[in-house]
Amino acid sequence: MNSFSWLGVITIASIEKDKQRLAELFASVARIPKPKMEKALKDNDIRDLIKNPGLLSPTIAELERIELLQEYRQLYTTLSHFETKYKITTPEDAAIYLEPTLAECDHEVVVSLLLDTRNNVIKQLVVADGQIDSAMINPRKIVRDALLYNAKAMILAHNHPSGDPKPSQDDINATTNLTGILSTMGITVLDHIVIGRNDFSSLKQLGMFPGMQQSIREQDVKYGTRSLKDNGKCR
Repeated sequence: MNSFSWLGVITIASIEKDKQRLAELFASVARIPKPKMEKALKDNDIRDLIKNPGLLSPTIAELERIELLQEYRQLYTTLSHFETKYKITTPEDAAIYLEPTLAECDHEVVVSLLLDTRNNVIKQLVVADGQIDSAMINPRKIVRDALLYNAKAMILAHNHPSGDPKPSQDDINATTNLTGILSTMGITVLDHIVIGRNDFSSLKQLGMFPGMQQSIREQDVKYGTRSLKDNGKCR
């Protein structure tokens, strides 16, 4: 067995050990009886049990404690996420940044990712809560927020609760309208990211972004001064 195989075995063993410890801590804090926990773990991963406590058939008291743990987990994840400095140079970077706060939402949430001159994330702000529609998004508020945080560019993003990240015609229309309005006010929109359950799509990658004449290869998309490669040359 080569070193890479050994590394794989060690990593899998470590993950299983961590999952076991996570299950023990979860059961202890939520006060789930050991037999009930062991029974649930035979058919479910501990992470699924934490996300979907109904799989445990919890009592009212157990469910209340689990919901507190879920709230703690979400708040801790969000705070840790936003305290880290992120540089966004590709659609993949943006998707990785957005996934923790958008992927598990049960309804559509539209956000703007404000960036500085080096494409570092300044702030993520909620633009609209509900189905994306240019009529319900206030461009003035977006511009005001961008000026408040001295943002030089932004990435629009929203989630699809269905899990399918394929952009709809409404997504494309709203992007076209907002990009046009914001450009007249000196705000550059770099992309629109749609977050699904386990995947994402980028309107720029798909060639659907306003002003693009043709589709481009996924690996050719890069934000910033080296924005898009065309026949091997940067535009």
